[in-house]
Amino acid sequence: MEEAIRLQKVLRQRLVLIWDDRPVNTIGGVDMSYIGDSVCAVGAMVRYPELTPLYAVTGEAPLRFPYIPGLLIYRVGPATLSAWEK
Repeated sequence: MEEAIRLQKVLRQRLVLIWDDRPVNTIGGVDMSYIGDSVCAVGAMVRYPELTPLYAVTGEAPLRFPYIPGLLIYRVGPATLSAWEK
C-alpha cells in the first residue's frame, strides 16, 4: 500500500488542471458497480453539445485492492482499463 500512495503522489504532480480554452467536442464518463468479488465498468463517449452517443464500452475485473479513500483507482482501475482496451 505504501507503493500505491507513493505512485499516487508522483502521478498527482502530472495533472494539468488549467483549461486552455480549446473547444469541447466530446465528453466521456465512466461508472462502476460491484458484483460479488468483481468490479464492472461502463464507459461512454458523446459528441458535445448534441450529446449524440459515439460509443460505449464495458469491462470487468476481480477486486484485488481494498477500498481506501484517495486510492480508488487501484480498486476500480483494472475494470476501467479492461473496458477501454476493447
